[in-house]
Amino acid sequence: MQLNHLDLPVPDTSVTKSFFVDHLGFKCVFDRDDGLTVLVDEAGFALTLSPLPSDESLIYPTGSMWVSISKKNPSSYKPSIGLSQLDLR
Repeated sequence: MQLNHLDLPVPDTSVTKSFFVDHLGFKCVFDRDDGLTVLVDEAGFALTLSPLPSDESLIYPTGSMWVSISKKNPSSYKPSIGLSQLDLR
């Protein structure tokens, strides 16, 4: 199985888009006024950036403790999948 797309809710889609385009070689193929953005890399992987709902914690999957990101204290998030946390401010 090959992962070919991922939706990533982020607090600031514009700043996050700039990071992926400028530093990781992604190309923006879709950018909507409400923040929804689609980026692709050379291999065809599609990364969708969607606005993180304001003043809400985001939990993936719902009801699970796998990933929990709080906008009030994002530094408390420690990924369990080997990725480093990025501060995109």
